Amino acid sequence: MGLDAVELILAWEETFAIQIAAQDAEQLHTPAQAIAYIAQTLNVSRSTTGVCPTLRAFNRVRQSIRRIVDIPRNQVQLSTQLRELFPKTERRQRWQQLETEMGTPRFPRLEQGWLSCAGSFADVPILNVQHLVDWLVTYYPIAFIAPGQLWTYSQIRSIVRATIRHQMQVRDFADDVDLQQEFA
Repeated sequence: MGLDAVELILAWEETFAIQIAAQDAEQLHTPAQAIAYIAQTLNVSRSTTGVCPTLRAFNRVRQSIRRIVDIPRNQVQLSTQLRELFPKTERRQRWQQLETEMGTPRFPRLEQGWLSCAGSFADVPILNVQHLVDWLVTYYPIAFIAPGQLWTYSQIRSIVRATIRHQMQVRDFADDVDLQQEFA
């Protein structure tokens, strides 16, 4: 098992508060296998529906950025570069405002005027809104699920995919792609 796979397993264990046995981890080659394994471990039915944590995180990030930098809604898209939203002269102050508004125990910090994922499994740069949303959903998914709601299959899928995007820095992939073969 490669380092990327180990980091994914560790992130999923932390995110879902589960233990994935080494022999089971070696069998998780595709996102679909990971989703099914985690759903089974958490005893989640495929028929259960709920709010998508990735969509909720994006909406919350967009709303906070709009308040902080006073821009129209359509200027904050997943592909929007953060350097466009946070001018260098005001970057640190506005980034701290966003951190406060998001209210997570940890937040990507500015290093030498740029963004990084200090304290995460992989030191992955946060360059656009999608990267930030993936980071938030990977490390604080419960913050984007309705209070008291149990996990749903679609939420598990959303979080597994956000973790893969964040850890492996890939954007487009199918649930049946062999991650170790395709992105190693």
